[in-house]
Amino acid sequence: TQCGFKLFTREAAQKLFGAQTIMGFSFDLEILYLAHKYGYSVVEQPVNWIDAPGSKVDKMKEIRRFLKDMGTIKMNDFKGIYQ
Repeated sequence: TQCGFKLFTREAAQKLFGAQTIMGFSFDLEILYLAHKYGYSVVEQPVNWIDAPGSKVDKMKEIRRFLKDMGTIKMNDFKGIYQ
Protein backbone atom coordinates (compact mmCIF):
# COMPACT_ATOMS: atom_id res chain seq x y z
CA THR A 1 0.00 0.00 0.00
CA GLN A 2 2.92 2.34 0.40
CA CYS A 3 3.56 3.15 -3.25
CA GLY A 4 1.46 6.28 -2.96
CA PHE A 5 -0.19 5.72 -6.34
CA LYS A 6 -3.89 5.04 -5.93
CA LEU A 7 -6.88 5.63 -8.17
CA PHE A 8 -10.53 5.92 -7.14
CA THR A 9 -13.84 6.60 -8.81
CA ARG A 10 -15.36 9.88 -7.69
CA GLU A 11 -18.14 8.08 -5.82
CA ALA A 12 -15.71 5.76 -4.01
CA ALA A 13 -13.34 8.62 -3.13
CA GLN A 14 -16.15 10.70 -1.65
CA LYS A 15 -17.47 7.80 0.44
CA LEU A 16 -14.08 6.49 1.58
CA PHE A 17 -12.33 9.78 2.29
CA GLY A 18 -15.50 11.10 3.91
CA ALA A 19 -15.30 8.27 6.46
CA GLN A 20 -11.54 8.43 6.92
CA THR A 21 -10.25 9.28 10.42
CA ILE A 22 -6.52 8.48 10.15
CA MET A 23 -4.49 11.21 8.49
CA GLY A 24 -1.01 9.79 9.03
CA PHE A 25 1.19 7.12 7.52
CA SER A 26 -1.50 4.40 7.80
CA PHE A 27 -4.28 6.31 6.07
CA ASP A 28 -4.24 3.89 3.15
CA LEU A 29 -4.71 0.92 5.49
CA GLU A 30 -7.92 2.56 6.71
CA ILE A 31 -9.01 3.35 3.14
CA LEU A 32 -8.50 -0.30 2.11
CA TYR A 33 -10.38 -1.48 5.21
CA LEU A 34 -13.27 0.86 4.40
CA ALA A 35 -13.28 -0.18 0.73
CA HIS A 36 -13.71 -3.79 1.81
CA LYS A 37 -16.36 -2.86 4.40
CA TYR A 38 -18.38 -0.83 1.89
CA GLY A 39 -18.11 -3.49 -0.82
CA TYR A 40 -15.83 -1.69 -3.27
CA SER A 41 -13.55 -3.82 -5.39
CA VAL A 42 -9.82 -3.26 -5.05
CA VAL A 43 -7.57 -4.16 -7.95
CA GLU A 44 -3.79 -4.19 -8.01
CA GLN A 45 -2.29 -2.64 -11.09
CA PRO A 46 1.48 -2.74 -11.56
CA VAL A 47 3.19 0.61 -12.05
CA ASN A 48 6.81 1.55 -12.59
CA TRP A 49 8.01 3.00 -9.29
CA ILE A 50 11.44 4.08 -8.17
CA ASP A 51 12.07 4.46 -4.44
CA ALA A 52 13.99 7.51 -3.35
CA PRO A 53 17.33 6.46 -1.85
CA GLY A 54 18.24 7.53 1.66
CA SER A 55 14.84 7.13 3.32
CA LYS A 56 14.78 8.59 6.81
CA VAL A 57 11.84 6.50 8.03
CA ASP A 58 12.31 5.07 11.53
CA LYS A 59 11.05 1.54 10.89
CA MET A 60 10.44 0.60 14.53
CA LYS A 61 8.54 3.82 15.19
CA GLU A 62 6.41 3.26 12.08
CA ILE A 63 5.69 -0.37 13.03
CA ARG A 64 4.42 0.78 16.44
CA ARG A 65 2.31 3.50 14.81
CA PHE A 66 0.99 1.02 12.24
CA LEU A 67 -0.09 -1.42 14.97
CA LYS A 68 -1.73 1.41 16.93
CA ASP A 69 -3.57 2.56 13.81
CA MET A 70 -4.76 -0.99 13.10
CA GLY A 71 -6.25 -1.05 16.59
CA THR A 72 -7.83 2.36 16.03
CA ILE A 73 -9.46 1.18 12.80
CA LYS A 74 -10.93 -1.92 14.45
CA MET A 75 -12.13 0.15 17.43
CA ASN A 76 -13.70 2.75 15.12
CA ASP A 77 -15.60 -0.03 13.37
CA PHE A 78 -16.65 -1.59 16.68
CA LYS A 79 -17.92 1.81 17.92
CA GLY A 80 -19.94 2.29 14.71
CA ILE A 81 -17.93 5.29 13.53
CA TYR A 82 -17.82 3.83 10.00
CA GLN A 83 -21.44 3.98 8.85
